[in-house]
Amino acid sequence: MSVQVTVPLTMLLGLDQTHPAELAGYGPIPAQTARKLAAAGTWRRLVTDPITGAPLDYGRTRYQPPADLAEHVITRDRTCRWPGCHRPAAGCHLDHTIA
Repeated sequence: MSVQVTVPLTMLLGLDQTHPAELAGYGPIPAQTARKLAAAGTWRRLVTDPITGAPLDYGRTRYQPPADLAEHVITRDRTCRWPGCHRPAAGCHLDHTIA
C-alpha cells in the first residue's frame, strides 16, 4: 500500500506552518499529522518549482525496496550477499553494502 503525502521541507523541519501538507485524494492535512506520517514512511524526493509547483526532479532512489522486490531478493539469495556473511536474507538489509 502506498500513501502519498506532499510536504514542504520547511514545514517538515518545523520552520514554516503556513504551507500545509497535502494527502493525495484527501486534501490539506495539519503539519503535525504530516510529520507523523513522514516519520513512519518510506521517502521519495520530489523537487518542485516554488512558484509554479511544477516538478523539477523526481528521486529514483528510496530507502526501502518495494515489497515484491524484497520478496524476490530474499527468495533468490536466501542469505546475505556480503562476502563472508551467512545471515538469512530475511534478517538483513537488502541493500547491504557495509560489512
